[in-house]
Amino acid sequence: MAHFTWGESVRIKAGAPPAMRPGEAASVCAITEIGDETQASEYGVPVGGRAYLVEFGDGEAIEISDAWLEAIHS
Repeated sequence: MAHFTWGESVRIKAGAPPAMRPGEAASVCAITEIGDETQASEYGVPVGGRAYLVEFGDGEAIEISDAWLEAIHS
């Protein structure tokens, strides 16, 4: 899985569920490293993975697994 940093621009992958706004660009606002089964269940991310809080240009923010994100290359 890719690891992103705070402030990095990312795009939601095309195959993501509609609620995740596939194809849209966002910015990483927070990173949660998944350290135990409780967090894994809460975020839907395996232990050792990361969940990201990303914010879209309209101010909406969602928490999302790194599996649904890709880097935006300029």
